[in-house]
Amino acid sequence: MSLPRAIATPDASLANKDLGETSARFAYSRRLCRWHRARTKALTQNANRPR
Repeated sequence: MSLPRAIATPDASLANKDLGETSARFAYSRRLCRWHRARTKALTQNANRPR
């Protein structure tokens, strides 16, 4: 899955100079994945909590 250029990180241009565009994209998707996992975990815990 390739990410659109619209959701590039602010430091993407900096990373592009050193590592190339692909590494910047992978770093961004890794960060997004970590955030998404934490978010979904919190949501499922809230859903499973007895009322």
